[in-house]
Amino acid sequence: MIAYQVRQSFKPGEITPEDANRVGYEFAERFLKGRHAFFVATHTDKRHIHNHIIWNSTTLDCKHKFRDFLGSGRAVARLSAGRQREAHP
Repeated sequence: MIAYQVRQSFKPGEITPEDANRVGYEFAERFLKGRHAFFVATHTDKRHIHNHIIWNSTTLDCKHKFRDFLGSGRAVARLSAGRQREAHP
């Protein structure tokens, strides 16, 4: 299996672990459009809470693969920042 991963970090005291996990889950749902299996691992082992979001490269129907596109890093950062702002206006 080939998988992709992104990390989301939050400032110390900015968010609870439960809210961070929810933000990560909502980000993955929106970014992957429900087409890929994924999981969100929320870590509290550092001063800052952070998520590891990992998804399978193959779609759930096994017909397509995730394509890492030019500018995908910027798209991930923009979408992730938007989810964080929505969670904490």
